[in-house]
Amino acid sequence: MALQDAINTRIGEWGAKGLSGGQKRRVSICIEILTRPKLLFLDEPTSRLDSAGSYYVMSRIAKLDQRDGVGRTIIASIY
Repeated sequence: MALQDAINTRIGEWGAKGLSGGQKRRVSICIEILTRPKLLFLDEPTSRLDSAGSYYVMSRIAKLDQRDGVGRTIIASIY
């Protein structure tokens, strides 16, 4: 998800700077993917992301089912 340059960066907390908003969104999607759910529902996974971030998110999601062999349903709303 193009997060290699932020590998040693804290996510952040109140009063402490960490990842950007787009990076936080991509991390939260990665955390959900790691649980290997049978149903993955993503409500506007690309909102507030730039075009590069949107590309990384959607290309990863599109390749998910092909890669790990888990029979999963992916539902994403994008507009």
